[in-house]
Amino acid sequence: MFTHQNAKKESNLRLFFAIWPDNPLKNALYRLQRDCIDQHILRGGSKIAPDNLHITLQFLGSQPVSRLHALIDIATVFARHAEISPFELHLDHLGYWQKPRVLYLGVSKVPASLSRLAAGLGQQTILLPAEKLTKFNPHLSLFRKVAGLKSGDQNITRFPPDCIPLSILKREIHTLSWQVERFSLVQSFTYPEGVEYKILHEWALNG
Repeated sequence: MFTHQNAKKESNLRLFFAIWPDNPLKNALYRLQRDCIDQHILRGGSKIAPDNLHITLQFLGSQPVSRLHALIDIATVFARHAEISPFELHLDHLGYWQKPRVLYLGVSKVPASLSRLAAGLGQQTILLPAEKLTKFNPHLSLFRKVAGLKSGDQNITRFPPDCIPLSILKREIHTLSWQVERFSLVQSFTYPEGVEYKILHEWALNG
């Protein structure tokens, strides 16, 4: 974790809503990152720190500090009335985006509850109708600054770049299951050393 005690107080906060993995899942994700490295499927790349792994639900961008409490109040009301119960999410394939140079873990079948959660937060906090919201594509970034994919031990390049099965990593477990029980409002900080995230508030799903 980076410490910048002398940093000036910010007038704007870079915020987003996200779901954050618990420690057992975080450990499983770390092992998956190690498998990707050990089996030589990446050209370059920087591993994302386990404490930074998450799935973004809604990016809010730069928000004035004065709006923080209002955002928390809005999300609190939404969480109370949305009737979204905890749900299971299955992370079952790797994907690579060439332009942002990101290797990510994807979801083949998006639970309706996850889509409702992301869309509801967007409609309530950035005040856009559902048809104006960016299409929700849940993903969990594992590596940044990846120059490309290599064939590796399992000839990974024979698969479409957005649907690479976890089985190519010679793993016994081909799907990571995630019991999602809460969501968070998060602030991001960008330093020369990298990115740091701070959870500002959490809400339980209790539909």
